[in-house]
Amino acid sequence: MHVGVLHIELLIPHATNLKAKRQVLNSIKMGLRGKVNVSLAEVDFQDKWQRAALGFSCVGSSRAAVDATLQHVFSIIDNRTDCELISHLFEFY
Repeated sequence: MHVGVLHIELLIPHATNLKAKRQVLNSIKMGLRGKVNVSLAEVDFQDKWQRAALGFSCVGSSRAAVDATLQHVFSIIDNRTDCELISHLFEFY
């Protein structure tokens, strides 16, 4: 069994309130639904309107499959225009 974790920090420059931030995060969540099988949670910066940290996890029978899934999540978020990717970290267990 292989477990992969992807930690992503985002900047949401146009968010002027919590509602605007939630719209972007919900859009990311809905955009991933049905495309990839990952768990998602907001893991930091809950008190900041223009910053977000998201954690994604995936479990699979091979590291290659887990890595491919997390790379797909990364590419989907990296291609978004409503937020900027500040940093990311892949971890495998």
